Amino acid sequence: MPLTVTELSTRNSLIPRPGYCFVEADIAGLEGCTLAQVEIWCLKDSRKADKINAGIDLLSETGAAIAGVDYATFLAGAKGKGALHVPAYSHIRNLSKVPCYGKPGGMADETLVGFARTSYGIKLGATPSNPRPTRAQAEQEARRIGGFWRQAAPFDQDYLNFIRTTRGQDGRYYVVMGHPSIGSVIRRGGATYCAACNSLFQGLGAIAAGEITWAVQRACYTDRNSPLYGCRLVMHCYDSWLLEVPLGRQTEAGWELVRIITESGARKVPDVQLKAEPVAMLVWDKGAELVESPSGEILLWGSEECEDELKRRKAA
Repeated sequence: MPLTVTELSTRNSLIPRPGYCFVEADIAGLEGCTLAQVEIWCLKDSRKADKINAGIDLLSETGAAIAGVDYATFLAGAKGKGALHVPAYSHIRNLSKVPCYGKPGGMADETLVGFARTSYGIKLGATPSNPRPTRAQAEQEARRIGGFWRQAAPFDQDYLNFIRTTRGQDGRYYVVMGHPSIGSVIRRGGATYCAACNSLFQGLGAIAAGEITWAVQRACYTDRNSPLYGCRLVMHCYDSWLLEVPLGRQTEAGWELVRIITESGARKVPDVQLKAEPVAMLVWDKGAELVESPSGEILLWGSEECEDELKRRKAA
């Protein structure tokens, strides 16, 4: 079936060479993990890290607060399949991305209105009976969900308070963070408040990503014993790595890529567990998911074998 206009993407125009497939892995919630690490180093506060390491979904924590239900109930509905799925909870979990990803960077509640629209296509304050809310209605909704974020993430509030202590007499912010695990110092001077808020955890994310990229390239191009040798790094975009891999090697290459990501990343983010998952594709597809055969082979997303496996699971 041809793609509709809304489905068209530049990603879908990229294909590997004949005889190859794409294998991609990205870090789940990289900036949340690096922020948790920064809070350990700068505030001696491991609350956020403890939650991540315990497997708690921080988006669902905020979502549960917004929905007014307990975490377990919300998580089951937001991520459940079939009859267990609650569409309203999935929507609220997506909505919770707005404060969870915007507020630690210093955004005011009112600024979330534009952030929600441009980043997630969400009109804050919109309802079925009021699809075009006024600016005042949108800002009221932004303040409401911002309040629930503050309730669910007090540790991030403490981080913002820490950034405020770095304000100089000139009204600008001066942040410095160094640690033996980094091997370098993150330094930002004369910054705006939001720039200072973002610099430490985004900077650590860039450092970790650089460490991972170096290890991936070394495996692809110089280590003849690596399952990635002979593969090619096609794209690295912050928290994601896309490789061109010979067909038939996607399983060993995919899990080796994940191993390198988690082990190399841990050299820069030692106290927070980084998680990644591989996908294999014949066309670069943002919607691709990990699908394995009963024997554990990674199936090519969109292939006949993959579709058959998905049908089998649905029938079961």
